[in-house]
Amino acid sequence: MLNRQITIERRTQVADGMGGQTENWTFYASVWANVKPTSARERAYAGRVEAQADFKAIVRFRGDADSNPDYTADDRAVFQGKTYGLEYVTDIENRRTWLELGLRAAK
Repeated sequence: MLNRQITIERRTQVADGMGGQTENWTFYASVWANVKPTSARERAYAGRVEAQADFKAIVRFRGDADSNPDYTADDRAVFQGKTYGLEYVTDIENRRTWLELGLRAAK
């Protein structure tokens, strides 16, 4: 069932060389998932119509010693070349076996 690969990226702060910092997204993990669409919509952007879809992804649980999931809603995912925000991360049935990730199309 885990037949799609998604990449999880985490926001990091990187020195900008001028004494400040800039925000950057860096690779965190590559995971296999069962990905299903949850909704689809169209929006007008820059004079053209764009289709957007949201997904849910089921992945194997990965967490810390306190059983907290490694991924959070502050992370983002790349699936089929498109970037999605993680809208939610849920431990399915609180068994620390599977996580459900809500993938929301980036605006």
